[in-house]
Amino acid sequence: MLLTTYLNEAALGAVENQSGTMPEGSIVVKENYMPDKTLAAVTVMYKVAGYNPDHNDWFFTKHLPDGMLDKMPNGMAMEGKLPGCQGCHIAKKDNDYLFTGPIAAASGGE
Repeated sequence: MLLTTYLNEAALGAVENQSGTMPEGSIVVKENYMPDKTLAAVTVMYKVAGYNPDHNDWFFTKHLPDGMLDKMPNGMAMEGKLPGCQGCHIAKKDNDYLFTGPIAAASGGE
């Protein structure tokens, strides 16, 4: 998979400062490309305090290349507490659900 990832100022600061968690208002945007380098989707994670405590308060969306929200096979718009996003990102629960890179300083003994 080919990805381009963008972080807003709040998210970038958390990564650069190895803060351990993303602050409220953090936004992570990924452009998802096909092997032929055509844009397949744009996915977004937005940190909203109190929105979804079971999944570190992340709100997820998935958009088609034209900007419209993608839909699940049942017709539900792909935004909010998306089981597929939550299920994948929970693998990085200790990194505030982020695959982008570590957001906590490594301990000295590792």
